[in-house]
Amino acid sequence: MDFCIRRVAEERLIFSKLVLTPKKIRACFFNLLNKLTAFLGIHDIYLSNFDPYPDDEDKEIMSMSLSCDIAEIYEDIKTNLNVWKYGNIYDKQEMIYQFKWDWQNHTGDHWTFAVRAIHWKLHDLKYED
Repeated sequence: MDFCIRRVAEERLIFSKLVLTPKKIRACFFNLLNKLTAFLGIHDIYLSNFDPYPDDEDKEIMSMSLSCDIAEIYEDIKTNLNVWKYGNIYDKQEMIYQFKWDWQNHTGDHWTFAVRAIHWKLHDLKYED
């Protein structure tokens, strides 16, 4: 599941009162990912493309993971909230920028894909499962 592996920025992990190592972040992420994958079972994988308005060259359909989307959203929000809770004023200013960037790019993409996949799965199951 290479598409799940995400960059871990070292500068976002060291705060004034708390040190979160990349190893701890990855361990928490993959622990959550494994639990979600087991919970969702056959409903985890869905097909999508990144660009809803692709040009002629970018029409590739990819296999995506709902558990990965949810774990990525959680990781982004949790990391930013930890900065807010434990960081100094400069960390908090950076967190505000990072949260906005995450939402407009990374987190927003995962949120959109996840909501769309859940909507279509519920529609397919007729809200009964």
